[in-house]
Order: sequence, then C-alpha cells, then structure tokens
Amino acid sequence: MQILPPIHDTDLSPSLTAKVDQDRLRILFEHLPASLIGSLLLVFGLGWMMGQLISPEAAWVWMAIKLVTVALRGAHLVWGHGHPDRTADPRAYLRGMRWLVAIDGLAWGMAAWYFTPPENLDAAVVVLGCLLGLSAMASYSLAIDFRTLSAFIVPILGPCVPFCLTRPDIMGHFGAVAMGAFLLMLISQGWRVQNRVHELLRLRFVNEEIAQQREQALEEARQHSEARSRFLATVSHEMRTPLHGMLGLTRLLRHEDPRDDQAERLRLIERSGEHLLMVINDVLDFSRMEAGRMQFQSRPFDLSRVLEDVEGIFQVLARRKGLSLTLTSNWEGPMPLIGDPGRIRQVLHNLLGNAIKFTERGNIQVHAWHREAGRFDLVVRDTGPGIDEADRQRIFEAFTQGESGLSRARGGTGLGLSIARQLCQGMGGDLVCESIPGVGSTFTASVQCEVSPELLVPARDTDSPRPPEFADSGWLTLGARVLLVEDNPVNVVVAEAMLRNLGYEVHTVGDGLQAVHWLSQHSCDVVLMDCAMPVMDGFDATREIRRREQQGGVSRLPVVALTAHLAAEERERCHEAGMDDFLSKPFDADDLQRVVERCLTQGALLRTL
Repeated sequence: MQILPPIHDTDLSPSLTAKVDQDRLRILFEHLPASLIGSLLLVFGLGWMMGQLISPEAAWVWMAIKLVTVALRGAHLVWGHGHPDRTADPRAYLRGMRWLVAIDGLAWGMAAWYFTPPENLDAAVVVLGCLLGLSAMASYSLAIDFRTLSAFIVPILGPCVPFCLTRPDIMGHFGAVAMGAFLLMLISQGWRVQNRVHELLRLRFVNEEIAQQREQALEEARQHSEARSRFLATVSHEMRTPLHGMLGLTRLLRHEDPRDDQAERLRLIERSGEHLLMVINDVLDFSRMEAGRMQFQSRPFDLSRVLEDVEGIFQVLARRKGLSLTLTSNWEGPMPLIGDPGRIRQVLHNLLGNAIKFTERGNIQVHAWHREAGRFDLVVRDTGPGIDEADRQRIFEAFTQGESGLSRARGGTGLGLSIARQLCQGMGGDLVCESIPGVGSTFTASVQCEVSPELLVPARDTDSPRPPEFADSGWLTLGARVLLVEDNPVNVVVAEAMLRNLGYEVHTVGDGLQAVHWLSQHSCDVVLMDCAMPVMDGFDATREIRRREQQGGVSRLPVVALTAHLAAEERERCHEAGMDDFLSKPFDADDLQRVVERCLTQGALLRTL
C-alpha cells in the first residue's frame, strides 16, 4: 500500500492551519477519556497477572508508577479540555501531551523489559501480548497525531525488541522480529491515517471557506440587486413624475382647440413622451426579470374581452398606415380564464406594435387558438419584410434587433421581444418566430391559463364589479368633491384640470399633514393621495385618516394612491397603509375618471348597505 505524501504546514494558509490543529485536538479530546479508563483497567488486570506470575512486590511497584503517569495524563486532559484559552495554541498543548504520553509509554514498556524475567516464558508472553494489544488500541485513539502516537508506542515496543533478544532461543528471536515488525506497521499505518485525516480536515475547512465565500458573494449579489432595484425605482419615479407633467400638459393643450400645426406638434410631443414611457417600463420589466422578481397575477378575466380591447387599440393604428387588422379565434363568445390579463396584453401589445411598425403594406392577422388543457396560442402574422434566419436566433436576446436597415431605422430598445418571451415562459408557455424574408413573419405566443368554470370576470377595465343599480354612474360626478394631495406644482395643474374637466370639485393641499388637517374641518368624497411628499407622506397620512375614522366611528373615505412607482411592493405598501385604489403616473383623463368613478360607486354601494 502506498503511503500518502506528508502534508506540510506551508501548504495551508495560517487560518486553515489553526483550524486543522484545533480540530485535531478536539478529536483527541473525544478519544482520550475512554482510552485512559481502558488503560486503568488494563493496569489493574496486568498488575494482578504480574503478581501471580512474577512477584507481588514487582507488580505493586509497577502499578504505582503507572497510576502516577495515568494521573498526570488525566490532569493534563482535564486542565485543557473545555478551556479554550488554555488550548488557544494547540501545538504548545500537544507538545506537553507528547511528553506525558512518552513517559506513560515508557512506564508501560517497563512491565516487560524491567519487571519481567526473560526466562519466565509464560509471564513474558502475557506481558508482551498485553503491550501489543495496547499499542494496537493506541493506533486508533492517537492516530490523529502521528508524533503523539509515536511518542507512546515507541517507548512501549521499542525496548521490547532487545528484551526478546536476551533469550538466545528461537522464541526470543521470533519475538524480537515480531515486535519490531509490528512497531513498524503501526508507525506506517499511523502516518497514513494522520495524512488522510489531515487532508479530510483540510478539505472540510476549505469547503467551508468556499461555502462562506459563496454565501458572502450571494449576499453581496443580493445587496447589489436590491441597490439596483432601489436605484431603478428611484430613477423611474424621478423620470415618470416629470413625464406625467409633460404628457398631462400636452394633452390639456391638445383639448384647447390649437391650430393645426400646433396640434401636430403637440401630438409629436405626446408620442415622444409615450415612447419614453414605454422605454422606462421595458427597462424596469427587464430588471425585474433579471432579478427573478417578475410577478404574475392570478385572477379571473375574459380572454375574448382582452383580445377585443387590444384589437380596438391597434385597429386605429393599423388604419393610419393603411393596413388591415383582423382577429379570429376557434371559439365563440366569452372565454373565462384565471391568469394575468395584464401580462397577456403586454405580450400582444409588443407583437402587434412590432407588426404595425415593420409592415408597410398588406395585412396583419391575429389568431387565437384554444388548445388542450388550458393552453392558448396567440398568433400574430404580418406581411412585413421578414427576418433572416441569422437574426431569428438573436431577436429574443436583450438589447438586440435585426441587422436590417429597416430595423435600425425604426429604433427601439431591443427589449420588447426578450421581455415578451420571458413573460410567456413565466405563464407556462413560450414565444417562437417563423419568418420568410420578403413574405412576412409569424410570432406564436403560447400561455397556460386555468379555464374558469363560470364567468366570474370583473366589469370592463375595472378591478371590481359595479352593481347594476349604479351602472350609469355619470350622476355621481355632479357635485362630487375630490381632495388632491400633491406636492409637485406641475402635477397639481395637470390633475386639477383633468378633474375639473370631468366635472369634479377639486381642493388641493401640498402634503399629508395638511390633508389630515383639512379633512378634520371639511368633507370630501374621494382623496387622491400622492405617496412621496415632504412633512408627511401619503402612507402616514392615510394611516392617520383611518385611525381618526375608527375613533370617530365615521364611514370609510376612499383614498387613491398616486405614485410613479410600479413595483408590486409599492402596491402592497399602499394596501397596508389603508388605501383603496392605485393610480400610477403618468395617467390620462380616462384612467383618472375610471378610478374616481370606481371609488364613488363603491362608496355609494356601502352607504346603501
């Protein structure tokens, strides 16, 4: 058997060397108590045998010597075990242990070469047999440290070799050879065991260090991801807030009967702002996907209605370019499902937006197919320029577009298809492309949704059903009073104008504390609460409003959160603060009217109960 090469301390770092030494000492501490107890039993047994075969006097002297050495070893063990300060330097402690072990081994060996007459064959066989067994046991309990093992067994068996040679017969010669060979075997085995255990300990601590480094790297990556998410959320908020003002003011100006040239310029400003908003949303979605934080809803919706809504939006865009847009499906009537209609809309918006952008003439077809087990294929086919095979392998990569001049001319972030594919995969499907250059392209988005047994779908474009007695809620706007809590003056101008154009009475305050004071003296029907404000933010203000409502026993006042943050955590914060609805910036007059009417309807319904 090949002996492993020795392990030198220079092969290990200082920290690893200290850990290995400490663990070797720990293993010794685990083995030594049982070894010392066994040693005491053997002392008494062998002493009794020596008293019978040699002389009682020799037995008592040897037993006294042995009890002293065992006591010294036991005291040293008790002194060090359980006291980390005394074993802080394991090598110093081991040096002391080796001296005591060597003295103890020498005392064991004296039972043969000092107290046993060589001519007394029976006594010699018994004593040597006990010493051989003791050495074999020591090779297990002390093998973790080769020097300690050698310090014990060499004084035991080494002097026994010349002791056996004092007998001139064959028994003496055989005993000397056997004792020497057994000693060499134990030393060799102890060397191998130490190296193997040492290597195992080293690998263990190396693996622990690697695991700690990986855990630290994961923690740093998590912190970096959170920092990036916070950065993107902050940047998004700081970009969406002024963008809301720009788009809002532009839309207000477009409704003031501008001249034709002014209207066209305002339209271009609005389209540029909407494009910038789309880029911001794409970057945020891509960041969430990279961080594994993209969330999907699971709520009832009607796929037929989603398809009709999307078709209605893009039908106008297609007609402007002289294109034909058709929608077909292999079912009739509603298709009640449970899933995320917003993400399905996002995928369709991306595919249809690309189809209209790259198709100069011809038609665009949308086919919806209900496959087995809740699988749906949404196919968008166009008659555009097509995509080369090489580009088809790249278009789903982030920040990548086709290499054609047409692709570069149309612009874009190159994130749309990458996001759309990951959205499809997040909904249990995929997005694939088939294309023939010069003929057109076909994109097939497959999603997995649970088919709902009943049509429990919210009313169109709302998150909650509207009771039939309030189906026509136009009368609710008459005299309705809205408190607008907003610190940005541009956003105040935009929101006030939208609300007044919709027929509401508007009162404005600049922070949450002012809102709480105003509500303590006045009443309103709906509160539009900005979330990020000085003095008191929207969350604390809403909590204070709810607290005062509970104390006063008054009815719940609808509070709508106004925020430029899109993260699900922001919605959760709004819900926990007691807000009833959520409106993300930038929003238009239709979005604002829909949310306010929903709150007014729910408030009217609660008052009738």
